[in-house]
Amino acid sequence: MSLSEFELIKKFFNQSVISRQDTSISIGDDAAIINIQPDHHTVSTLTQWVEGNDYSRNEPGFDTGQNLLFHALRDFNLQYTNASWMTLSISLKSNDEDWLTQFSQGLLLSAKEKNIQLIGGDTSRGPEGLRLHIIGSEKMA
Repeated sequence: MSLSEFELIKKFFNQSVISRQDTSISIGDDAAIINIQPDHHTVSTLTQWVEGNDYSRNEPGFDTGQNLLFHALRDFNLQYTNASWMTLSISLKSNDEDWLTQFSQGLLLSAKEKNIQLIGGDTSRGPEGLRLHIIGSEKMA
């Protein structure tokens, strides 16, 4: 039996989510509300990986989750900004629950270490791909 979008979110991505004071509404809704401090810029970057080109479902999901966040933050940190939030979009041909468990653990453990809150995203069935949107703020000069 295939998991619905909300079942997938609850089972794999809502169990270890950190909670930040600057987030009013986060994962589980169709939109998030984040509170940016006055005199700050918003900074964002999007990393997209395609299965077969950027990662393989034959590799451990835990490593894929950690590596996706690492690569997204490498681009983001070029802006000298601290990441605060992320959204995750996943397109899957099928729900491989073992791989999803490992992937979510790798991603969320790495995010927790860096105080990045998963605030939403989207899931779909189709060609396999991962998209991680990183958002942060930076004090204006």
